[in-house]
Parts: sequence; C-alpha cells; structure tokens
Amino acid sequence: MDVIDESYKEASFELPKIRIESFGKILWRRLVSISLLSLIFFVFLGMFPFVMCFSIIIDRIILPGTRWAKTRCLMFFLLYLGCEFVGVIGAFFCWLFFGMRRHSRHFINANRWLQKYWAKALLHGSLKIFSMKLEQEGSESAQPGPFVLLVRHSSIADTVLPANLISNRFDILLRYILKKELLWDPCLDIVGNRLPNVFIDRDSHQSEKELKAIHSLASNLGTKDGLLIYPEGTRYSATKKKRILNKLKEKEKIDLYQKALRYQHVLPPRPNGLKTILNSQPNLDVLVCVHTGFEGAADFKHFLNGRLINKTVKVKFWRIPGSEIPDSYQEYVYWLYDLWFQVDQWVDQNNA
Repeated sequence: MDVIDESYKEASFELPKIRIESFGKILWRRLVSISLLSLIFFVFLGMFPFVMCFSIIIDRIILPGTRWAKTRCLMFFLLYLGCEFVGVIGAFFCWLFFGMRRHSRHFINANRWLQKYWAKALLHGSLKIFSMKLEQEGSESAQPGPFVLLVRHSSIADTVLPANLISNRFDILLRYILKKELLWDPCLDIVGNRLPNVFIDRDSHQSEKELKAIHSLASNLGTKDGLLIYPEGTRYSATKKKRILNKLKEKEKIDLYQKALRYQHVLPPRPNGLKTILNSQPNLDVLVCVHTGFEGAADFKHFLNGRLINKTVKVKFWRIPGSEIPDSYQEYVYWLYDLWFQVDQWVDQNNA
C-alpha cells in the first residue's frame, strides 16, 4: 500500500465529518444501491457470453464497419460493474480492518489506495477498450498545494481524469465538490463520504447550508491538498446553455449574458461555490483543467454508436496565482466568465 508523504499535514486527517444528509437516508440509499449493483453485476456476468455473441453478430454481420462499437460498449459495462463491485468489497474490508479508527492515517490511506486503483482501472481500461489515446500537459503545475481545481464538465468520465493525473501522480488528496446524484454510485458514496468531500444539491432551497459545507471543506488546506469543483455545475448541452442564458436575460444581467453568448462548448460558470472557497482560503491559487475527447460519453446514444473509438483525449492544466483574482465580487464574476471563455476557446481549437 502506498505511503503518504510525511510532509502531509496530520490535521488533514482530523477534519470533521462534512455531511448534509441524515444517517437514515444514507443507510436506505446504500441498501438499495448496493443491492441493485450486486443484482445487475451477477445477472450481467451470467449473461455476458450470450450477449457478447449477439453483439459480435451485430458488429460483424448486421452493422459492419462500426468498429465493434456494441462489443466494446459491453466490455466497458463489464469493466465498470466489475470496478464497482470490487470497490464495494474493498470498502467493506477497509471498514473491517480500520473501522474503529475512522480518522486514523491507516484508514484514510486504505481508502485513498482503493480510490486510486478504482480510478486507474476505469480510465486505463476505458482507453484500451475504445482504442483511445491520452495526451496531457501542465499537470506538474499542481505542485505544491494548496489550490482549487476548476474542471470542465463534459461527461461523467471527467471524474477520473483529475484522480489519475493529479491525485495518483503527485500523491495529492483532492477534496471533491460533487452533485448529490452521484451518491447512487456505491463506490463514490461509501469511499467519497469517508474522505473529505461534499455532495451538494445543485437546486437546493437551502443554499446557505450547501455553502457552509463548502466553506468547511476549504479550511485547513495543506501543501498536499487540493479542492476540486466543477464551475458549470452540470454537463454541457445546448438546451442547458439556452436555459441559463434565458435566466441571465430575465435577471437583466446583460453584461454576463453578452459574455456567455460567446461560449460554444461550455456552460456559464456558477460563481458562488468558487467564491466561497476563495473567501475561506484567501490568496488560494486556481488550477484550471480543460480537456476534450470524452464528449462522446455525454450522450448514451452517441456512446453506444462508438463516438469514443479512436479518440484522443487531450488535457491541459494551468495555474493562476491567487493574487491575480479580484476581491470585488462583481470583478471576480467578470474574471470567472472571461476565464471560462479561455476554456471554451481551448476546447474549440483542440476538439477533433
């Protein structure tokens, strides 16, 4: 098992549990999600040889020239379900051996190790299955921490990129701000709630509660820490973009509306979450992660038709010193919208 750098701040392992929902709700969800996962995994595993033969017939005879799209997708589903099932079993053993010392270095280390190989298996397994390539630049700018990492959100595959290129490579503990819907993924639910992360309701009527949780998460960041947030809040689609533009127009935020009209591949960013983090940790550097290549996984129909096959995933990181981020809220919002336009331009230039 990997040993965490001794320079890591011990206080990082003693963070209070940041939980927005009740224990009863968590228990009910896990009973349902783990039961469904187990049922789907074993049924799929039992039927896999027959379904695989059928998909080969489709790819080879009925729809030739699709580059084995259906067969590759079946292999990916087996990979994903396998990673989830093994991850849940691994999480159980972490609890069995270290459950009485939930805030100990060994317990955190065990769950980080589990998260590391879960993310590694998903990313590299997917690249092989779909014959994809990965090109990245600038990840070394993640050293040293602390920083807040802003990630472009184009598909659910985005979640494994920072884990592999930042956390696993430089042994940095990323604290994630994720949408609560991802809690129905058993591995993200169990391990994600053992490590310092926050799962928020994007449409909550108790936004103060969500922002308070983000404020707590942003405290006590050390040189081996980073905090990850998706400024867009959700995956890009033309429909979502139109809806957000209409809201900006209705609220008479004409300056922001004009800036957002320039976007072609991203959604207008939500400023409050990031501003809460920057207020919690003054002069915190911002690390930007922009990528392209995973767009084919954003839509299930495109995914099933092989949009990921032979793609090159390009990833770029760059760092912005905290001293360059405006203090005034209005100037900060304009700065964020302009930064996201740079992200949009990069995607436009590198999107194959």
